[in-house]
Amino acid sequence: MASTLLKGLWHLLSPLAQMLVYYFLIEVILGRGADYGISAAVLIFVGVVHHQFFASVLLGSSSALRANRALLLQMPLPPAILVARIVGVSGIRLCQSMILAIGLMLFLGVTPALTMLAYPALLFCLVCAAWSIGLAVAVLGLMFADLRNLLSISLRLLLYVSPVLYPLSLVPAEYEGIYLLNPLAVWFGGLQWSLYGLDGPPIWSIGLAVGLMSAFVIGAHVVYLRFVRPVTRLL
Repeated sequence: MASTLLKGLWHLLSPLAQMLVYYFLIEVILGRGADYGISAAVLIFVGVVHHQFFASVLLGSSSALRANRALLLQMPLPPAILVARIVGVSGIRLCQSMILAIGLMLFLGVTPALTMLAYPALLFCLVCAAWSIGLAVAVLGLMFADLRNLLSISLRLLLYVSPVLYPLSLVPAEYEGIYLLNPLAVWFGGLQWSLYGLDGPPIWSIGLAVGLMSAFVIGAHVVYLRFVRPVTRLL
């Protein structure tokens, strides 16, 4: 049996590689690193690993039933268990990446703010959103074979229209109102406030994001409960 060089740590190379590419673009090509207020490398890496967690749950859920068709035919497992497994594996990888992020912060002299105490609550919200939407995506993924492609494009778009690679403060004031209609943009703005003490999103946007995400969570569970039985018959 062939062995691997880094065993289970290969998933760390993806955010590191993305961080290096975006850091080179922002710091060297555009020369905007000084506008970040902290190390651009840290902000980009932390943003990418959280976006990667959200994306891996949704993309993994979209093909979970199709990929485990043989298992589901043998054992009447609820699809929610498959989604829970994807969330768990992605969560472990996120924790490993954050350990690396902490080392990067210490190495580059980035001191975490006291507001980092709010980080667990923010992470809990992200996990709940990913889990809930993942449930709906799991059953819809069996009905629509091209759902994964649609999700991949949408998640790539969200990477750029959310403050994942740049601080929220760089968003022009005239576009801030429209920009913060995106709940994920508010969440990443809250992440930057929590970990680095940077300017966070305004109160109105937080209230709106909570309302929208609550609607998404409820709607996702309704979709899952509505289609889980008819869809499993397609197996």
